[in-house]
Amino acid sequence: MADDVTKVMDEQHMLEGQYGDLIAKRSELKGISKKPELLATKKEIAIVANKLKVSTKDLCSKLQDNPDVDGNNMAISGHKSLLIERLSDVMSELNSNLNFTGFR
Repeated sequence: MADDVTKVMDEQHMLEGQYGDLIAKRSELKGISKKPELLATKKEIAIVANKLKVSTKDLCSKLQDNPDVDGNNMAISGHKSLLIERLSDVMSELNSNLNFTGFR
């Protein structure tokens, strides 16, 4: 069961990355000439947000049905370490450049 949970968490992590990229892209699209691309990006954001919602429900269901405490703790620990590493990179980038253009 831990493999199922890990698979869903990995999928969710990928979707979160896509969502973040789309949000960044949306913020760059300004001006009347980019309106069609902005609308397409907003549509993509809605699709990814819906997939995230479904993924979260799936994850909750899997955790409730068969809690594998040790396996889940290991998976969560791995994801937490990755998050801490990425946040550290963001903080370093912000401290050195006062922006995070390197993450696009």
